[in-house]
Amino acid sequence: MKNSYTEIGYKTVEEAVKDFEKHFKLDLKLRFRILPLEFTHYFEGLTTWVEKLMTL
Repeated sequence: MKNSYTEIGYKTVEEAVKDFEKHFKLDLKLRFRILPLEFTHYFEGLTTWVEKLMTL
């Protein structure tokens, strides 16, 4: 891939936390929390695909 995410500066959360801790010489503790995801738009093709998936 020519323009991969890592080439443009993307880091995983784990890598970013390690960089932060190393730079600031602090121990960073993040809470694990999955935020609720609210759908505001439904697309015809995707909606039928999700409905089929939910019936499996």
